[in-house]
Amino acid sequence: MKVHYCMTQSIMLNFISVELDRLKLAMKNLESDSVDIGNGVFVKKVALSALRGVSGTCNIYGRHVFKHLFQTDEVVGRSLMGKKCNARKDSVFNPAVNEKKRDAIMRKITDKRKFKCL
Repeated sequence: MKVHYCMTQSIMLNFISVELDRLKLAMKNLESDSVDIGNGVFVKKVALSALRGVSGTCNIYGRHVFKHLFQTDEVVGRSLMGKKCNARKDSVFNPAVNEKKRDAIMRKITDKRKFKCL
């Protein structure tokens, strides 16, 4: 019985080691094809350069990156910052979009070292 348990444990450790190596390789490939725009949000380099090419200003670039990162169902019924509207006091409060992605986009746009505004 003890031999069987040791063999099973050895096989499991071998499987975990192989799986860990596979995940490390996948992460390395992801990082080589993608760039971290902040907060651990990765965007493909090709997509960023294409969005930068069709954008004339920082505002339009930010809008394009926002549309690229967020799906329609993630945005519907939400506000950008999650604050109540100042113009219409009687309006319903909407929750904010994903803060991690939103802050990454804002850092990418406002960081002068990464993108120079025209």
